[in-house]
Amino acid sequence: FSYGCYHSLAGKAIIEHGLSAIKDLDKACFAVKGASPLGCLHGIGHGILGYVGYGRLTDALEACGETSWDGPLGGCPGGVFMEYNFHTMESVEGTKVRKPGEESVYEPCSSLSAGFRQECFYNQAQWWIDLYSREYSKVGKLCDAVSSELEREACLRGLGDGIVGRTGHNPDAAVAACKTMASSRSELLCRQGAYRVVFADIKTRSEAPRLCEGLSEESLGLCLTEFNLK
Repeated sequence: FSYGCYHSLAGKAIIEHGLSAIKDLDKACFAVKGASPLGCLHGIGHGILGYVGYGRLTDALEACGETSWDGPLGGCPGGVFMEYNFHTMESVEGTKVRKPGEESVYEPCSSLSAGFRQECFYNQAQWWIDLYSREYSKVGKLCDAVSSELEREACLRGLGDGIVGRTGHNPDAAVAACKTMASSRSELLCRQGAYRVVFADIKTRSEAPRLCEGLSEESLGLCLTEFNLK
């Protein structure tokens, strides 16, 4: 069940025991997972937003400050944004995709402080995938229009991440989806994001290099590199 176990365990603990459980869960995540606790911390973020309420996004992000991970991608804030977009803790019946209001589809990311925007756009791409019925090329164009280079790259990598889950972890299908991007750079970032997800799971790691096949020598080196979360 991949990261789903962490999502539910940590999320349920926060909902049942409140925000006072954050620090204990944070310590447990690092104790068990060592230097790679992001899936575990991600679940804490789900629980925090489920506990404080979907209208208190900023409060939930601030509560993530009780965890030990401070990178721009991964960890507790990622769980908060995923929960904000999909309401996974709200019902046992499954996710409920957030509907856009009258504001821009780039919200809430555009209005957040700089420290949270990369993570927000990483998750925004995955929200757009479902919002626009898996029109991956359209999502890629939305990412391409993000003005900040770092946030644009995070968006495209998040798109690659989301594609993997929606194509049954099939590398060939993920590559085909990433090839619909409008530029070679956007395709590379999409494929790199997909590569990271497949590589992260020991059961699928041997399949990960297929996500980078056919690229130029320079692009191949970038695709096969675990991108820096710091």
